[in-house]
Amino acid sequence: MIPPRKKTLLDDVVEAFRSVPGIAAIALGGSHARGTHRPDSDLDIGLYYREAAPFAVSDIRNIAERFASAPPTVTGFYEWGPFVNGGAWIENPVCKIDFLYRNIEQLERTIEDAERGKSEHSYDQHPPFGFRSVTTLGEIACAEPLFDPNGILLALKRRVAVYPPKLKSNLIQTMLWGAEFSFVFAKGFAMDGDVPNTVGCMTRIYHYLVHALFALNETYLVNDKRIAAVIEGFAIKPAGFIARSNAIIGQAGTAPSELGSSLEELKALFDETLQLAKDLYRSRYRMPSAAADR
Repeated sequence: MIPPRKKTLLDDVVEAFRSVPGIAAIALGGSHARGTHRPDSDLDIGLYYREAAPFAVSDIRNIAERFASAPPTVTGFYEWGPFVNGGAWIENPVCKIDFLYRNIEQLERTIEDAERGKSEHSYDQHPPFGFRSVTTLGEIACAEPLFDPNGILLALKRRVAVYPPKLKSNLIQTMLWGAEFSFVFAKGFAMDGDVPNTVGCMTRIYHYLVHALFALNETYLVNDKRIAAVIEGFAIKPAGFIARSNAIIGQAGTAPSELGSSLEELKALFDETLQLAKDLYRSRYRMPSAAADR
């Protein structure tokens, strides 16, 4: 449900793009597509194009300027990184509008990789943990087609309607191994009383566990914002996962003994996640206890 003024604005923007050469499809994305929007949420509009015949950025700029109340930001292709590969930020009296470029062939390749169990991570693209290609699948699944004359979006959405089994296995193995490996470094930092690096490892471990839980529940992680409510609704998760993670990282301590105790509590969450993963995870080495040699 989009408020009337926003709906009118959205309709006007879509109408402006329908005749732009190179626009193969248009979709509503973001929180409005997922049904998690708030009164101040942006309108996220995906602009889909073919690699061989992309639209002209000058056409995007002209439309952005038409709807902007202040000079908009409009980028070329791939200025925002390898996945969220460009677009525009627009201030409008009704709400902020984002245009997001979507390379159709790249989306198809990402789906094909996921079906084979492959995923990618662009760490620098998006705070705080970067952008993972599994998010692309989630964005496709959530996207609401607004203009799709050749059924391109519908075809993509059918392909991601079921979480790829090989991707699930790959992510669980990769994420839990990343968490296990991070504990080894965290232990050394904690023993030295190195708070930033210990807590950095802890937030990294948390990130890995979150992705493992999303994969276990065969749910695409679309956005790091407001994931607590999603995880709380999971059937497969350690009891009190969010509350315990918040308490551990929020009160990690400063002394070596305090940091070590926090790591032990986080290790308990890791162990419980391992039990849920069962035979989907195989440890690559024997991990030393975070409490050892303290």
